[in-house]
Amino acid sequence: MEKMEPIFNLRERTLRFAVQIVTYVRTFPRDVAGFEIGKQLVRAGCSPGSNYEEADAAGGTKDFIFKLRTCLKESQETRYWLSVSKAAFGESELNAWLLQEVHELILIFNSMIAKTITRSKSPKAQDGQT
Repeated sequence: MEKMEPIFNLRERTLRFAVQIVTYVRTFPRDVAGFEIGKQLVRAGCSPGSNYEEADAAGGTKDFIFKLRTCLKESQETRYWLSVSKAAFGESELNAWLLQEVHELILIFNSMIAKTITRSKSPKAQDGQT
């Protein structure tokens, strides 16, 4: 696997992550386990990006936080399925990269949620002066 350059735009980063999930799942065995784990991994792994798109278009702070929490939950589920696939099919360079990337996405979403909550509780935000 070629070295992935860091992407700082979260929309592009989650898109690249989803594409790499699909690439990874295509390496799974073509049996019941491969299909089922792959299906779960594709659903969970593509979800953070689509939910971030929705968060970016949120109608307010509460909606934004709700969508970010969905991004976080789906990222955590993706981490689980990546761990299952590693245990079931062995570790690969792509699996290791995906596990590291999902760990970083979880940290990013956690940070965004915490900062948004803090800002929404600040006196300026309550006065409508954000």
